[in-house]
Amino acid sequence: MDKITLDKDYIDSMNNLLGDEARSFFAEYSKPAYSALRLNTKYVLSEAMDEIRKYTIDAVPWSYDGYYTSGTPGHNVLHEAGAYYIQEPSAMAVVGQIRVSPDDVVLDLCAAPGGKTTTLSTLLTGGVLVSNEIVPNRARVLSDNVIRLGLDNVIVLNESSHNLASKLPSAFNKVLVDAPCSGEGMFRKDPDAISEWSSDIVSSCAERSYDILCDAYTLTRAGGTITYSTCTFELDENERNIAKFLDTHPDCTLLDPIMYDGFTQGVDVDNTGRCTKCIRLYPNRIKGEGHFIATILKSGNDDRYIPRSKTRCDRRAIDAFYKFCSVYDIKYHFYDNYTTFGDELYSVPLNINLEKVKVVSPGIDLGTYSKGVFTPSHHLAKILSRDTFPHIIDLDHSDTIRYLSGEVLKCDEDNISGWVLLSYLGLPLGFGKASGGVIKNHYPKHLRLRNPEIFRQ
Repeated sequence: MDKITLDKDYIDSMNNLLGDEARSFFAEYSKPAYSALRLNTKYVLSEAMDEIRKYTIDAVPWSYDGYYTSGTPGHNVLHEAGAYYIQEPSAMAVVGQIRVSPDDVVLDLCAAPGGKTTTLSTLLTGGVLVSNEIVPNRARVLSDNVIRLGLDNVIVLNESSHNLASKLPSAFNKVLVDAPCSGEGMFRKDPDAISEWSSDIVSSCAERSYDILCDAYTLTRAGGTITYSTCTFELDENERNIAKFLDTHPDCTLLDPIMYDGFTQGVDVDNTGRCTKCIRLYPNRIKGEGHFIATILKSGNDDRYIPRSKTRCDRRAIDAFYKFCSVYDIKYHFYDNYTTFGDELYSVPLNINLEKVKVVSPGIDLGTYSKGVFTPSHHLAKILSRDTFPHIIDLDHSDTIRYLSGEVLKCDEDNISGWVLLSYLGLPLGFGKASGGVIKNHYPKHLRLRNPEIFRQ
């Protein structure tokens, strides 16, 4: 890779932190960053695995279904179909430290673009995930990734941590704070982050991430856990923040981490030994970038029921949706709790109060009801399969690219009419509407391929 120039303050900081090991640490900047993907276990990938294996090398040892990669898996239609999520390998280590139970109610507090959210969702086979992002356009990207991977148990919010804490205190068993940070751990992967770094940025990030951590405490039930992570090496943003938090929250303690080869214990910043239960990931010790992880237990027991607000819903929209399900023989088990936002109908996970909270998506977007007509959504298409929706047309690679580009497709079977689900290698792509030997394309315009040629290679 190109030679990069590091800030002198950063160099001094890492020399002080690592001592003799700093030489091998800085030598990593002359090497390429590792890349990886995580398989989407919400989908049955058996038909697609031969193609996916063209990119995968070795398993990422600390990850759920993560693999180091070569080539350009982002330029494959399987990526657009939601077969996998491309994620930096060290970032995959965070979810494993959360110790998720299948029925947990989990909050991913700083969630965009969705790498950790999409992992957590697949582990919550009976639970609910609230995925929050304060920046509106990033929250929309987060929602798109949730839909792309066909996830059905995620609520996407666009809130500040402070406002969320005031509205949903003690609502969650597990809270993840992937805190905004100075980004030192990503310098090799994202050289632009180098020019944005300064000591002032470190101080600002440390203060902001501490405030978010305190909000996470309010959001966590007694007996629950907070997992705090960053992609920086700075003590102020990491161990010193944790030590300060523990000093001001005496009912909290650090859990023993789950360690893997190459993981390093945290720095004992206050001579108590407690911060050695944190985890540091250094690129000269593992195949990945820099990361910091700590999991905090909030002592006590709180199993109270968190009431769900009554949702408002147009009964006509529900009736139209039920009729659609009957006509097309849909056998999916939806949440029996519906709400409408404008013309949009949603199936909402239970036990989450969404009053006075900025909502991007309250659950499964089922479709729109307007002027007496129900039109199914892209989200609905992405959660269906041959077992739950029999009207499926399998596309070859060429027609898949044409569909993802927004083109009208020919339909060889003239007797097919109405809504059909297009798929590739068993993976749902989206809806089309067949009539007169053609299929009108209903793939969302903002998701369509901008450069189809790179997917044909």
